[in-house]
Amino acid sequence: MVGFSWLLTRHYEDRSDRERLPTIVTVLGLSLVLASVTLVPVDIFILSSTVDTSTGQRNEWATPEEVARQTKIITDLYYALYTIMSVFTFIVIPFAYFYFEEYEDGRSAKQVRRRGRS
Repeated sequence: MVGFSWLLTRHYEDRSDRERLPTIVTVLGLSLVLASVTLVPVDIFILSSTVDTSTGQRNEWATPEEVARQTKIITDLYYALYTIMSVFTFIVIPFAYFYFEEYEDGRSAKQVRRRGRS
C-alpha cells in the first residue's frame, strides 16, 4: 500500500516543486486511507469464515471465545486506524501544509532579496 501511495504521489507531483515533508505526509495519509478501505472486506472475510458454507453451521474451531477474540482484534484495528487518521486530519496534515507554505514564502523572500542586490 505504501508503495502504491508513493507511486501515485510521485506521478501527480510537480517535478519542479518536490518537497520531502508534503510527500511523506501524502504517502502516509494515502496509505492510511487504503488500509482503512481494505480493512472492511478483510473484516467481513474473517468473520464470515467461521461459518461452513456447505452446511450453514459454525465451524468446529469457531467457538464463542475464538469469535470474540477475532472480533476484538478487528475492533482494535478499526480504532487504531481511525485514531491515526484523526491525528493526521487535525494535526499532521495542517502542520505540513502551513509549514510548507511558510517555507515557500520564506524562500521567495530570500530569492527576491538576492535578486534585488545584484
